[in-house]
Amino acid sequence: MTGRGRVEADERAADQPEPGRPGGVVAAHARFGSRAQLLADRRALYALAVELIRGPGAVPRSILDHPVTRFRIGEVLSGRRPPTALRLPTEREIGVDGVRPEPVVVAGPGAERLLEPALRSVAAEVSSPTPVGLVTAADPPAHRRARAQVGAALDLARRLVPELFDDLVGHVALIAVLDPDRSASVVSASSRHMPGLVMVRPGTPVEIAESILHEAAHQRLFDMAMTRDLLRATGDGAPGFRPSWRSTTWPVEQTLAAFHAYACLAELAEAVLGGPEAAELGEHTVLPSAARRAGEIGSWLAAHADLLGADAERLVGAVLGAPEPEPVHRTGPVVRAGAYRAQECRIVSTGDGRCLVGLPGTPPALFWLGGDEAAVLRVLHAAAGPAGLEQLAEGLADQQLTDDVVLGRTLAALTGLVHSELAAPVHSDPQVVGSPIVGIAPDRADPATEM
Repeated sequence: MTGRGRVEADERAADQPEPGRPGGVVAAHARFGSRAQLLADRRALYALAVELIRGPGAVPRSILDHPVTRFRIGEVLSGRRPPTALRLPTEREIGVDGVRPEPVVVAGPGAERLLEPALRSVAAEVSSPTPVGLVTAADPPAHRRARAQVGAALDLARRLVPELFDDLVGHVALIAVLDPDRSASVVSASSRHMPGLVMVRPGTPVEIAESILHEAAHQRLFDMAMTRDLLRATGDGAPGFRPSWRSTTWPVEQTLAAFHAYACLAELAEAVLGGPEAAELGEHTVLPSAARRAGEIGSWLAAHADLLGADAERLVGAVLGAPEPEPVHRTGPVVRAGAYRAQECRIVSTGDGRCLVGLPGTPPALFWLGGDEAAVLRVLHAAAGPAGLEQLAEGLADQQLTDDVVLGRTLAALTGLVHSELAAPVHSDPQVVGSPIVGIAPDRADPATEM
């Protein structure tokens, strides 16, 4: 995501909601569990991916969290590189000697080579023929100034919005400072190719603080997209959102990312505008219009909830102040009762009742399952042989439900597993009454690009 020429605009209907209340975004995130749980889920996904690609073996957290590691694993999972090409970086190669409590400012002279995929991606967004450049220790005085500026910005952001800071910045591993002479018009950036890396332009503490929180919001949403149901395949070809302040159309995923970032920046604006830091805001700031833009985008998303995954719909509603909806259990045509077996897979349970499922293959596939599907798959996977409907219903038996409800929900869950190819009938193809319902698809880990 790049921030270029971000200019304020005043067009917005007066009745649109305006996010920005202190703690609103953090409370919305909390509906999906703690930040620590989200990070644990993300690490579980990458660890299982490595196991499926090259076999068992622990990977140090300092390596697993690094953007270069995540990029290389992502290249294999996407099919752009063969599994045999996976080589995880060493701590010496990436200049990390353990887990750090805060983001590390990129320093090494070789950083541009190591981070080149992300630098090329950002350059492509601004039509630059060469990768954007970084300030590194190859220029010691410039790098010392850059480190001091980033440190001051982090301290300022932590002081102004402490809860939001903790909630967002923990999803950033590396901060790279852009060389203004080699970075075209880029104000701040992050790349879907290298999650966990954010790039910021030198500036005043409040300018850099805005850029860091802007890009950290994208990183937070990226991690949620990897572990939650945010995007539906039907949203890919759907008509997009046309912001009033720019003559363009955004696809759904970009619209969701922009909404989330503007909602976060609206809270920073509440703490900055009217205070002494406001005098140091730069020409590209979006803080004065962040709440208004978040409200405009949020209203569009709420009106097009059919294009969002269930968790994205909940997230948008929570940021806009809507109450938590009642859980909805899937209904529709189901497979008939019979004996079923689980496909060969690895299952990793999480602390919130969901499970991560890995299917071997080239490339391997990773699924997140929740609710009834997770409960039924656990029983099916643990069974010594084929399991029938009554045995599978044991996964829901502790919920004080009537037998008919338990059996109906078990059948619905089993149908989802069959159409996801996580379960199969023992003797024949499943007989489906009517049209099959849509199964669970792998979560997409691509956030939006530009705001």
